[in-house]
Amino acid sequence: MRLRILLVLSVLAGLAVACGVPRTSKFTSIDPPNIPPILTETTTTTTQPSTTTTVQAEGTTTTALATTTTVVETAPVTLYFVIGGQLSGVSQLLARPVSYEQAYAQTLHALENGPQGDATPGFRSAIPLGSESRVTVSKGVATIDLDPNFNDGMDPKEFRLAIAQIVLTMTEQNGVGAVRFTQNGQDVSVILADGTRSEAGVTLYHEDYALLLSSAPATTTTTLPETTTTTLAPDGATTTQTP
Repeated sequence: MRLRILLVLSVLAGLAVACGVPRTSKFTSIDPPNIPPILTETTTTTTQPSTTTTVQAEGTTTTALATTTTVVETAPVTLYFVIGGQLSGVSQLLARPVSYEQAYAQTLHALENGPQGDATPGFRSAIPLGSESRVTVSKGVATIDLDPNFNDGMDPKEFRLAIAQIVLTMTEQNGVGAVRFTQNGQDVSVILADGTRSEAGVTLYHEDYALLLSSAPATTTTTLPETTTTTLAPDGATTTQTP
């Protein structure tokens, strides 16, 4: 750049001497044709883009998964199902309840769901699938409030078997010695083992349906699956929790 400025000044000095430009401090315009080409050239500045290189340090981040296994504590419950024209007790493992009230409701619900698993071939339930009866227990008597549609269009023999299933099953539970039936909160009549009708709201016992029991009861066991939960853990440890 300095060399270029010196060159321009030398040219101007030469022109001044050659052209006889008077030495004066006043401004004197120069006709465009007389301007040296070097003074009219366009200067182009090119900016090169800068390049930034980022180097990422190598590193490995490992997240360990810990598996927590919760084993469901169970208890055996005897449920009565139909096989042929009679009833037989089936031992089934259910999750251990936290109260008697929960145990009674859980047992009735399992009975309504029918026999489970491949270990009960030939067994069935006379209780209509989808029934949602309710149970309350007071002073050793379980009151079963039957589903409003429990016996709609049901054959009397099937109704007798269904009632027998409930009475035999519920009287197997701790704290229950007898059963009575209601429907929509009102006492109802049911069919006894001999095919006769009971009085509405009568208290029924295990012996009232013993006539329908099979001489060779079958027993099966259903094991509940374990519940496995996977959680994050810094050390990757595996924890097994057993209630």
